[in-house]
Amino acid sequence: DIMASFSPTRPPRGKLRVNAPLSLAHSVLVPALKDFQSRYPDIEMVLTSTDRKIDMLAEGIDCMIRIGELQDSSLISRRLGEVKMVTCASTDYLQQHGVPQTPEDLSRHRALNFFSERHREALEWSFISGGKTLSFTPTGRISVDNSDILLTGCLSGLGIIRGVHAVLAPYLQTGQLVEVLADYAGESKPVSVLYPDRRHLTPRVRVFIDWLCELFSQQKPRLQGLLRNE
Repeated sequence: DIMASFSPTRPPRGKLRVNAPLSLAHSVLVPALKDFQSRYPDIEMVLTSTDRKIDMLAEGIDCMIRIGELQDSSLISRRLGEVKMVTCASTDYLQQHGVPQTPEDLSRHRALNFFSERHREALEWSFISGGKTLSFTPTGRISVDNSDILLTGCLSGLGIIRGVHAVLAPYLQTGQLVEVLADYAGESKPVSVLYPDRRHLTPRVRVFIDWLCELFSQQKPRLQGLLRNE
């Protein structure tokens, strides 16, 4: 029946190309994909995961997830939620170099910096001190553009890092990493999904974005570090 192929109840199908930062792919997206698959078995997902800037149209990406304030005004964006950031180091590092008590103490420490995909410069760290937000790039000898390498470097005792709490929580729980400067915790960072044009959204992209919004809503306590065991 030809009309059946135009039925509005036909489940979304086809290839869905998604790009996500490594940290969110590890901590949020991939662990939940089984649920998305069970709801939409006819959608084939192609997931690219990178911390580098990509050209969505050139790479044929349907939608991408990003952490932080958005710069690109040519894309439609939908806010998914926020992630808490945490400052931490390995026990080895802290035993050797001491524990910073204030953000200013970081000038006497080694930071492992994560550099921006836009400016190729290390991202600033933000702390709240005396009701004011203090933002600066701490001194460090090593900068990386990949959050997996950032974590490995921190676990290896190379320095202090600032990263997404949900990613680092398992290491904080085991004691491999220790949070520092908890009294100066900075603001959470926004997480958004970006896509080219809402008028041409295919059903598979639309259902994925709706599912993402639901997922981030469910994960809100964990992503904002509100769970007691984290």
